[in-house]
This record gives sequence, structure tokens and C-alpha cells, in this order.
Amino acid sequence: ISGFSVLLSVIGNFLAIGMVVQLTYDKFSGRHNTLGAYFSNAFRVLIKLVLFGILVSILAGIGTVFLILPGLYIAAMFYVVSPVILMEPGVSPLARSLALTKSYRWPLVGLMTIVFIISIISTSIISGGLNILFVSTAGPSIFLMTVSQTLANAIFYGFGGVIAALVYARLRELKEGWGIEDMANVCAGSSP
Repeated sequence: ISGFSVLLSVIGNFLAIGMVVQLTYDKFSGRHNTLGAYFSNAFRVLIKLVLFGILVSILAGIGTVFLILPGLYIAAMFYVVSPVILMEPGVSPLARSLALTKSYRWPLVGLMTIVFIISIISTSIISGGLNILFVSTAGPSIFLMTVSQTLANAIFYGFGGVIAALVYARLRELKEGWGIEDMANVCAGSSP
């Protein structure tokens, strides 16, 4: 059951990231779409999101073994892999992320550090608060504690997905002149 829980969590996290990337572009461009449309688009590329997400995590983990900074730098190199998968089907997500993040990797390391600190603090507060609530109302329960941690992780990954989407949009704007409206057009299925 533990391995199955981890698998469901990984799939859910990447599905959420895929949905949040699209939602971010739509909200910034003033568009509205249904939850089902976001889910459908993210589900369509879910295997790719999961596989490349795991690959990037492994690469960043290897870099972290050597010291923290190489791991963070590798993570910065591939920071926009998920938005690339959603926005530019048919291109190599790793190569495209390398190209987009070139000359911006150290600022991305700083951004990732800030996002990580904010996420850890907020996730700890939310998870801790929910654990206290669940323990005080239902007694200690592994299930309820797992639910609270899952909810806290959803917020963490959602926040990270929004930041990755905005970074991708900003890099496209800086390097290619694309804006949020162009991204929303891609999400809506029309050409920019």
C-alpha cells in the first residue's frame, strides 16, 4: 500500500502541475476554462510529465550528492520542463528548457530557494494545523495524517507549478517576444 500511495501521490502531483500551468496562463490573460478541460489537457501529457519530472529529480539528486549548489543548478537548467511539455508538444523538453534557462540559471537558483523556503514553511504550518485538528477530533490516525500531508503537498506543488508557468512565460517573453496571451492561446488550442 505504501508504494501504491507514493505512485498515486507522484501522479497526482504532476497532474496538478499540468493543470496549474494552464490555469495560470488563462487567469493572467483573462480567459476562463473548465476544470475538466485543464484535467484533460494535463492527462493527455501525464506520462511525459511524470517521466521527465522523475528524470529531472534524479539529475538534480545526483548534483546534490556532490554538493547542494550543483543540484540546484541542474534543477534550474530544467526548471521549465513541465510548461514546455504542455506548451510545446513535439519538442525535446530537456533541450528546450536548457535553451530557455540559459543565462538565467543562477537567478533561478535564487528563486527556487525562496520558493522552497516559502513552501516548506507554509506546508509545515498547514500540515501541522491539520494534524492537530485531526488528532484532536478523531484521535491519532495514519490515514488522516496522510490526508493532511497530501493537502499540504498539493498546495506546495500548486504554488511551484504557478511559479514554473510564470518563469516559462517570462523567459519566452524575454527571449522570443511571447506574452501571456500567446500562452493562453496555445492552452486554448489556437495558434498565437
